Amino acid sequence: MRPAVVRFYFDADVLGLAHTICRLRNDCTYPGDPGARQVTISGDEGTSTWNQLEIVMRHWRRIESLLAERGPFIYTATRSRFARVDLH
Repeated sequence: MRPAVVRFYFDADVLGLAHTICRLRNDCTYPGDPGARQVTISGDEGTSTWNQLEIVMRHWRRIESLLAERGPFIYTATRSRFARVDLH
């Protein structure tokens, strides 16, 4: 078996979500890399692994499309919103 290329990093703040997704996908990992590309779950909706999973799955195609974008960047995600954070 060949090792997977890591394309998505999940922060330590969402370890429950990270464990769930990393069991299903071999291109994900957690913690380690401080990550120049980051998507964060914001607001008070992401209070449980289930809610975090709902938010991530709702925006998964948008998250995957970010692989083509050069970093650094940060996006925030809620159930109803996915927005880039101005770093300047």
